[in-house]
Amino acid sequence: MIETGDQGLAKGVRSLCWARDGNLLAAACDDGHAHVYDTMSGQLAVDMAGHEGAVFGVGLSLDGAQAVTGSADATVRLWDVRTGACAQVLSGEHTQAVWGVAVSPTGGLVATCSDDASLALLALS
Repeated sequence: MIETGDQGLAKGVRSLCWARDGNLLAAACDDGHAHVYDTMSGQLAVDMAGHEGAVFGVGLSLDGAQAVTGSADATVRLWDVRTGACAQVLSGEHTQAVWGVAVSPTGGLVATCSDDASLALLALS
């Protein structure tokens, strides 16, 4: 079981994404953070903070080294899962909240969807 009470989940969780190897679980949270948990230990591995609104969608790259998040702040962010640092902020693709993100099977693209009735395909760097 993953214990979250003392590990930063002050508000609800909107979505989850497993790493391909099953060792990591990413959570998109209402507090503006995304969390990555080590599923073997059940402990918080990294807290990714930077969105200015609730995080609605989260995805992980094929190797689990990068996370992608979409938020109420209408941005998509690319994160380094090892450090929790934001590597890139993608803005301007959407004008309203980004509700979903999906990493492509090849790992080179991420698809996003928004309240503005748009879908976007973005290259992962």
